[in-house]
Amino acid sequence: MPTSKKESLMAAIVSAVENTSTAKDVKLWPARIPQESLRRSWVAIFDGAESTTIRNKLAFKKFTLHLEAYGRSNNPDETSPAMDNLHAEIQSALLTPEPISSVVTEIEETDFEKMLIDDMNWLITNDYVVQYAHERGKPF
Repeated sequence: MPTSKKESLMAAIVSAVENTSTAKDVKLWPARIPQESLRRSWVAIFDGAESTTIRNKLAFKKFTLHLEAYGRSNNPDETSPAMDNLHAEIQSALLTPEPISSVVTEIEETDFEKMLIDDMNWLITNDYVVQYAHERGKPF
């Protein structure tokens, strides 16, 4: 079966985040937090509900992209800068022209939050609204 535009888009997003220097492991819809991943930075990617707008022969699809990035800092003074650096890398990967511009018509960051899990582990969450398009009735 051919690959849908949405599947190609999600693969491009995973690839873009994988190419950051800090995210060591990137998972799309992980079933659980891999315990071995708690010793290094990793990112979970989720896509939310999708809406469709029809314009002539095109179907514009819009959905929320949610990212959870986990990290570990041995020094508490390095925690916030580490969170900000990983956020900046992910933001740069998703908002720069390549590699997802060939499948995304619009992407906008809507939310960013930093949280401490415990004295060494932390989490950042990041939401984007993503739009892509395909020919009406032809999602492949």
